[in-house]
Amino acid sequence: MLFVYLSILTIIASAALSNLDWSAVNPVTNKVVRVYNLASVDGLLKMLTSAINNFVTMPALGMVLTCMLGVGVANESGLFLVGLRGMVQRSKGSDLKIIVIFVIACVLSHIAGGTGFVVMPPLGALIFTAMGRNPLAGLMCAYASVTGAFASNVIVTSMDVITVSFTEAAAKMVIPDITLSPAIGYYYSLATVVPIVIAAVLITTHIVEPRLGKYTGKGIGQEDNKVISEQDYNGLKYGLWSMVIFIAAICVGIISGILVDPVTGSALSANLLS
Repeated sequence: MLFVYLSILTIIASAALSNLDWSAVNPVTNKVVRVYNLASVDGLLKMLTSAINNFVTMPALGMVLTCMLGVGVANESGLFLVGLRGMVQRSKGSDLKIIVIFVIACVLSHIAGGTGFVVMPPLGALIFTAMGRNPLAGLMCAYASVTGAFASNVIVTSMDVITVSFTEAAAKMVIPDITLSPAIGYYYSLATVVPIVIAAVLITTHIVEPRLGKYTGKGIGQEDNKVISEQDYNGLKYGLWSMVIFIAAICVGIISGILVDPVTGSALSANLLS
């Protein structure tokens, strides 16, 4: 629906700005580009006849679809769910340590795309209840951590792939032969992880929980939670080994020269690894 609303807004804006004779100079061709009125008869025909071509030729389409296919398989197979739950359930120590590990899991949940928004809040409520703390604090801690860390992670995620696709398309308007890597924002993403984790933990324990008052509800034991089975953990191990074997095969291809461009000497597998 967001795309529908934006499309309607674009049509209205194009009609208004076209009547005002707005224009701009293309920095590549130095030609004057005027606003096209999509609300006109010609504009309607243009939208109907070029919609599919615009979608197919969008530079971001290939990379985004490929990335989301992998994310979809990992999500529907339960890989992300088991990984996030297992990371939290196997954490031991003081309440503060468990909260820190849980917040880190929330930050890393963006590896799974938008799964963290669904998985982590109820999991946070269960974890806080098991510690005898207010489940609402755990729920809000999870949602705030996942939301606040949407552009933060310790590895390159599907979100980086999506954003760089649009960034590269915009950059090509000025530099047609430019090529960008999904890792261009990695240093920013990595640097913001620590302050987000610290802020989420401090705000939860020193501001949110005190305002919720003392929790007098009954805590739950580990048996009441959805415990990850050994079969699930074995699945995680097999998934990890599959990834290691795949990366090893790529590295062997680069070292042996099979996946190296004979002209430039650069690795042909750069996009595959990303």
